[in-house]
Amino acid sequence: MTPAERVAPILAEQASVFARISPAMLEEAVEAIAAAPRVLLWAQGRTGYALMGLAMRLFHTGRDAHWVGGITTPPLRAGDLLMANASRGDLPSTTAFLKHARGFGARALVFTAAESGAALDTADIVIRIPAQSWEGDSVLPLGGQYEIALWLFCDLIVQRLMEHDGIDSGALAARHGSIA
Repeated sequence: MTPAERVAPILAEQASVFARISPAMLEEAVEAIAAAPRVLLWAQGRTGYALMGLAMRLFHTGRDAHWVGGITTPPLRAGDLLMANASRGDLPSTTAFLKHARGFGARALVFTAAESGAALDTADIVIRIPAQSWEGDSVLPLGGQYEIALWLFCDLIVQRLMEHDGIDSGALAARHGSIA
């Protein structure tokens, strides 16, 4: 089987996931980011890498964006936005971070595949990506379908922010790292 043949069912699954995401959900995420003076992001595991990628791209768009736990992460303030992941809806660490953010007067956004859960109840904004997050049918194991969908959704956020801000890839490239 060729790589193209192997990836075809994965891409078909992704198309099915994105067919079930409301355009309003994407706009809600974009508006929350655009309105925030500062954005902090956090997640664990492979979803953490997806949100680290989003943190980098938000910085490239000129936003004050940071990864929680980094040595240069600034404090969260009122009006800021914390974006976190709880793919199954009930990750205790995510729930704690979201509660903590709201205690500072920041808005809390959670990405999830779940219909319900403590993290969803705690967040101001719930971005539901209807993908297989652990259990369930997928050609990919252990939540791979959700992780890829999260990465793609984050890239859609960046694409919409670029449109919103009237910037192109050149503007992002100008803020890209140049040492490493």
